[in-house]
Amino acid sequence: MNDSNVIDDDDDDDDDDDDDDDDEDDNDDVNDDDDDDDDDNDDDDDEDDTDDDDDDDDDDDDDDDDDDDDDDDDDDGDDDACYYLIFTIDKLIYLKNIMLILDLKLTLIYSLTIVLCFVQLI
Repeated sequence: MNDSNVIDDDDDDDDDDDDDDDDEDDNDDVNDDDDDDDDDNDDDDDEDDTDDDDDDDDDDDDDDDDDDDDDDDDDDGDDDACYYLIFTIDKLIYLKNIMLILDLKLTLIYSLTIVLCFVQLI
């Protein structure tokens, strides 16, 4: 019984080794075939397709892009102008508030100095 088990183990190991070798060979063949075929066919097909497509697309895209660019520029320009206008107004209001605060502080300082002057005189 032990001999049969040993023989079975050897057979299993041999089968596993054979399978691994076969798999490696198959993978190499598949990869080599795919790489060679894909490179050759893709390059030829892509060059032909891109030449034909580019000629047709360029004419259509140029006309469409010009119209879209004009619309986009107007929209972006309006948005930018509105943004800068609102930003400027906000800053002016902020500066006005600061000036009012400074003005109030100055009036308080003047008032206090006047009061102190009168107090000293008395």
